[in-house]
Amino acid sequence: MAKILLLGLSGDTGCQIATVGLYEKLLAILKSNELVYAPTLMDAKEIPEKIDVAIIEGGVRTEHEVEVTKKIRERSGSFITLGSCACFGGIPGLANLKPGDDLLEKVYSQKGTVPAEMPTVDRMLPKQQAIGNYVKVDYRIPGCPPPR
Repeated sequence: MAKILLLGLSGDTGCQIATVGLYEKLLAILKSNELVYAPTLMDAKEIPEKIDVAIIEGGVRTEHEVEVTKKIRERSGSFITLGSCACFGGIPGLANLKPGDDLLEKVYSQKGTVPAEMPTVDRMLPKQQAIGNYVKVDYRIPGCPPPR
């Protein structure tokens, strides 16, 4: 029984939702394997110590996502990127046309006031990147979302 992790980073969660759309195929996979971490589908607090198959969607945009990606890679047997954002940077990669701080400045300046300190949960990286720019990826499943 393989332990499976399904996680989304900076993206729209569409690839995770497409995974749920596998219906009977997904049920068959879950019947013979264990979903150990999937915050979109279940209450998941801690990334498990041992993961047989990690499936990650979304690109890397924050320092926290770099740390999480590296931690998951260390704990995983197979590491799979799911969707164009994870594989190549995807549509969110268009934000790379401007530095992250400039984007925050633009968004908040249109609201009429620019906070002295930008309200971010985590420090943004200068650019959205594909996961493979930070860790070794074993398999890539491109698409937006990937075909069933």
